[in-house]
Amino acid sequence: MIEFALGAMVFLVVLFGAMDWSWVFFQHQTILWRTSDAARWAAANRLDQTMVTNLVLCGTTADCGDNQSGFFADATVNVQLVQRNDVIDTITTVSRHYAQVTVQDYQIHHFTPFLASTFTGKPIVVAQPMECQDPGGNCTAWR
Repeated sequence: MIEFALGAMVFLVVLFGAMDWSWVFFQHQTILWRTSDAARWAAANRLDQTMVTNLVLCGTTADCGDNQSGFFADATVNVQLVQRNDVIDTITTVSRHYAQVTVQDYQIHHFTPFLASTFTGKPIVVAQPMECQDPGGNCTAWR
């Protein structure tokens, strides 16, 4: 019985630790994927703060109200147009416009007993080159 109790404690700690790590990884990957999708959408369409924020928090450009994903519902989403110089080869440099989406202040939650806590994740910054290279960031006018 003593051996089983000691073995079961080690097994349960490892099991819950793996489940908790998997949950944290899932939360981080979800916010990363949604940020990347939002940056691609903004680069192909337009830099609309409300629509991009909805895309990150809800998974759709429409307002989802209170149906946001709970683990990053309080995240701050910032959309901006960034201009950078890209080096094409040793001679040519091209100035390009990028849609940049930054997500910060999102919360990551642990659920394992004794470790159950919440921490703020590091800011995620994703930049995608604008398809139309419109200096105003409105690619829908080019279609």
